[in-house]
Amino acid sequence: MTRTILLVSPMLLSALLLNACASSPPRTTPQQHSSDAITPIALINGRAISPEAIGTGVYELAGAEALREYALDRALHERCSQRGIVIGADRVKAERDLLGQSLGFADEQPLPPQVLDDLRAQRGLGPERFERLLRRNAMLRALVGPVEPSELQIDLETAIVFGVSFRVRLFVSDDAQAAHETRTVVENATSGARPWVFAERCAEYSRLPSADRGGLIPRFRLNSPEYPSAVSEAIRSTQPGECSGVISTESGYLVVYVEGINPKREPSKEEQRQLIDRLRQSVQREQMQRYAQQILAEQEIIVTDRSLNWAWSSQR
Repeated sequence: MTRTILLVSPMLLSALLLNACASSPPRTTPQQHSSDAITPIALINGRAISPEAIGTGVYELAGAEALREYALDRALHERCSQRGIVIGADRVKAERDLLGQSLGFADEQPLPPQVLDDLRAQRGLGPERFERLLRRNAMLRALVGPVEPSELQIDLETAIVFGVSFRVRLFVSDDAQAAHETRTVVENATSGARPWVFAERCAEYSRLPSADRGGLIPRFRLNSPEYPSAVSEAIRSTQPGECSGVISTESGYLVVYVEGINPKREPSKEEQRQLIDRLRQSVQREQMQRYAQQILAEQEIIVTDRSLNWAWSSQR
């Protein structure tokens, strides 16, 4: 079970260390000691900044996450060593390839450097931390081992991917009047022009990410957890080629235009194989996450720095 204990303040700890040093014979001459200065981490207006100068701020900002990652890495290394598991460059590369596949790149196609840089920037992953993340995932995957989805999971995923879905356009705004005007303009347009009129309103006034493509959702599945349940209810009661009424939700004011219905179809053998592969990876990833949480919960972590203890206690 994870325990966090604040033992001593940094000032008291420094005093103890100084006393310990004073009681031991010096190992270096004064000249040697002065030449062994700490390298500054930055310069502000030409003035050298030491690591200690921003240490407490760094601890409070990201110390808890750094400590959590370090504790997990260390525990995973120990477990891999106990089981004789070696994480080589091939396993780390496999994790990088899986990342590329999850972003839509083929197995043989390397992840473009710009895409990788953008992804790392979005998640706050520098070069070293990113490599540790890949190695950590490789260790977790090796410890969890291969998994197989159940028949029920396969059936449910098949129904979601290849079952009946709707081609819709979705308009969302914080302004009720804008939503009502969108519905009115679309309803007054000819049937052939309605999709394009709705798309133009989305591009100009909707705040969804899909606004750039005219609010289009090519395969909307009823009861999708990504959208309010009121959207599914509106789609059920709206005929293709028609607009729903204005829907008031916590997310804003919504209008749905139903373009058509995608009928259920039987997947090909290759499509079914790909579906099972994706599901297999998803189930394995869930087990990896649970395993990581279990390992962290078993660690006894004693925090001796006051700033780091604040970050660790407040974010857990």
